[in-house]
Amino acid sequence: MLDGIYQGAAAMKGLEKWQDAISDNIANSSVSGFRATGVAMRGEGNPAAEGDFAASLGSLVKADAKVDYSAGLRLSSDSPLDVAIDGDAFFTVRDPDGSMRYTRDGRFHVSPGGQLMDCTGAAVMSPTGPIGGLANGDVTIDARGNVFQNGAEAGRINLVTIDRPELMVRSSNGFAVAGEADPGINNVDDPVLITGFYEASNVSVLREMVNMINVSRAYEANSKSIQSADSAMGKAIQAFSA
Repeated sequence: MLDGIYQGAAAMKGLEKWQDAISDNIANSSVSGFRATGVAMRGEGNPAAEGDFAASLGSLVKADAKVDYSAGLRLSSDSPLDVAIDGDAFFTVRDPDGSMRYTRDGRFHVSPGGQLMDCTGAAVMSPTGPIGGLANGDVTIDARGNVFQNGAEAGRINLVTIDRPELMVRSSNGFAVAGEADPGINNVDDPVLITGFYEASNVSVLREMVNMINVSRAYEANSKSIQSADSAMGKAIQAFSA
């Protein structure tokens, strides 16, 4: 009877984690370049149990969250400064606090101070620093990431690949390095951009709604299983106490 309670409680805890991921995915489904979080449910032994008792508990459910890095749809844009990445790379931007961030959101604009910025106000980086000096004249971006002002080259957008993205953490609309981790960030020497487009999120709202229904049903089923096990245990205690 105890094993049913432990298993049901572990499953409900994992389902809560999945529900949190679903809510976050739906909330950010309209954010350009957002990467959805998927949750995989798996069974494992109870680390708190010892000896044969662990085996008697069977398999407890654990939820593992993982970011889905697959590309989102490319949407057409009227802005000449909107670009989408062809491939698995990321744009490099610098937030106002000086921290570096890596994003797939290619909706750029020129600030009043003449700096190329992303939609969050972060500076778009070249291999050598921020891309600036764009206050006067028409600004365009070509398919190699080169930035031009009135036909003269003003810089090149820096793209990077990440060997171990699992070591990154979410930061605004993108990812940042977690502490002293080394995720293997490498500059892309020959980037390919699609101008006049930007990348949407890779969230499927329909799939997330279906997942939400499934989570709700599974949570209710596990709640009822705990109640049944608890009731059975109560009756057993009463029987043995008589």
